[in-house]
This record gives sequence, structure tokens and C-alpha cells, in this order.
Amino acid sequence: MAEKYHIRLNGMPGKCSAATIEACPRAQLGDPFHGSLQEATAESERRFAEEMGEFSTSSADATRVGSLDALSSKSQVTIASSPTTALSVLRKLSLSPDIDIRTAVASNPSTDDGTIGRLSKDRSWLVRAASAENPSAPEAVLDDLAQDHDYGVRRAAAGNRNLPQKHLSALAVDPYFDIRRSVAANRATPPRVLGRLLGDRHSSVRSEVLKNSSIPPRVLATEIKSKRFQIRSVREAIAQNPQTPSEALATLALDHRGSIRAAVAANGSTDDSTLARLAGDSEESIRRAVAANPRTDHSLLAMLAADPRESVRTTAVHSLRAGALVA
Repeated sequence: MAEKYHIRLNGMPGKCSAATIEACPRAQLGDPFHGSLQEATAESERRFAEEMGEFSTSSADATRVGSLDALSSKSQVTIASSPTTALSVLRKLSLSPDIDIRTAVASNPSTDDGTIGRLSKDRSWLVRAASAENPSAPEAVLDDLAQDHDYGVRRAAAGNRNLPQKHLSALAVDPYFDIRRSVAANRATPPRVLGRLLGDRHSSVRSEVLKNSSIPPRVLATEIKSKRFQIRSVREAIAQNPQTPSEALATLALDHRGSIRAAVAANGSTDDSTLARLAGDSEESIRRAVAANPRTDHSLLAMLAADPRESVRTTAVHSLRAGALVA
């Protein structure tokens, strides 16, 4: 049987997996349209054109889109940011003279490729940067934004996990350290590029590499054994990496600096015995981090639920409830 497509809530065509049209959730919500991909695409474009006034519209449709102008800028930003906003509405909002509204549309993962492409050429670097961060941005758009003249746009593109590797490699040698830091934090950055950035002249770039869970285990092991492991920023970064071996985390849990112990307490790879030791730490923030750690077992959470500090008790009770819901 030929594949059938309906129109999704955001206005885009979507493949229908229902056995019959009557069983389709969209039909049950009052939208019975079903057709081939070509027909659904044409219907999506027709609806958009109708709502934008290129065809005669019903009074209900005209009111629904036209009423946007009567809303405050803050309300329009909220609508433009919502992933459930209809595509036709996002397209209309993308034409707003308000930078904040266009930025919200540009960052919305439900925005269609054509609109993202247009906003990626916006006069405002903030709008272009939002387009560069969008996980739904087409590769062709990212190709352009990775070479934008504004460093803020390139920095945004450097953090996008869908950025082609050739651009990650190029941005890893950008003169602006903020851009190199974004590449270092990107989990899609190739290991060879991460290895190169580990020798960066800026400590914040090196720290982001050590936090990155995509760093090869052998490189992480070498850092743990090196003299650099005694440097605070290095220890703090390694304490945050979920790939750090439990033995190294146990060692870091003994550090006299609270920020490092807190990082270990929050790390999902920290073993039970280390978490138990940190649950008795003198610092409230560290006990709270243990209470928030998904790895912490029920008995330890029960103990923390009786902690003398309210923030620890509240966090532990929340974790206990969340665990009960999952179970």
C-alpha cells in the first residue's frame, strides 16, 4: 500500500503510520487530509500561503494568524520559541522587525529549512547565531555560518553537533579562544582535533577538552598520570567527565577543594562507595549534589532526606519520588 502523509501540528508533512485514516490522531483531531508526500507538501504550502494572505482565508484562519500583531513582543517570543507552534505562524513571526522574535524563530528546532536559511542571512548577528545553534539547521546553512564574519556566529556554529567535521577542524584554529573553546566542548569534535586542542595556549580551552566525554580514554588516562593532574582547573575538568575511571574519581573526592568534590558528587560515573563518603561531606552543596545524582541509591537518598539542611532534604525527596515513578 502506498505511503500516506498527513499535516503535522507544526504545519509540515508527516508520514502517517495509522492503519486507516479514521485511526489517525490528526484525523481524530479534525484534520482528515491524507495524501502522497507530494500532495502533502503542496497542501502544507497552500495552507501557509492562505494564512499569509496570498489566498482568500476564512475569518477563523485570518484571526488566528492576524491576532499575532495584537500580542506583546514578550508573548510573541514565547510563541516563536515553542516547538509546537504551527509552521505558518513561525514563518509569519520570522518576518517581525523585532530582533528577539526573529532570534526565537531562528533557534526553534521546529522551524523549517527555508525559514532558517533566510534567517541565517539576517542583518543581526544574534539572529544568525541562533540559526547556527539550531540543531535542525541544514548542512548548507551551517557551511555558511561557520565562515561568518562575526565571531559570535562562528562560536555558535562551533557548538552545533551537526556542524560538518571540516568546519570543526578549521574553527579549532580560529584566533578567538571562545570559538576554540566551543569546538573543544562539542561532543561531535573528532578525537584528533580534541587532542590538538589539549595543547591550546588558553587554559579554558584545555579544560573543555578534558570535560568532553568524547575525548579518547587513553588521552584522559595520560592526563591523570601527568604532572598537570595537580593543577586545579585540570582536576576540576576531569572530575566532571563521565568517562573518568572510578578510581580517579575516588582520588578526586579526597581533594581539599569543595568545587572538585562537588564535581565528583555530581558525576554519574562515581561509584557507590565514593558517593557514600561524599554524602557525609561537611559542605551542603556537595551533599546536595549527591542527592541529585541519578546514580545515588535509595538507602543513601533516604539518609539525605533527613539531612539538617533543607536544600539537601528537598533534593533527596525529589530524587526518591522520581525513582519511585520510574520504578
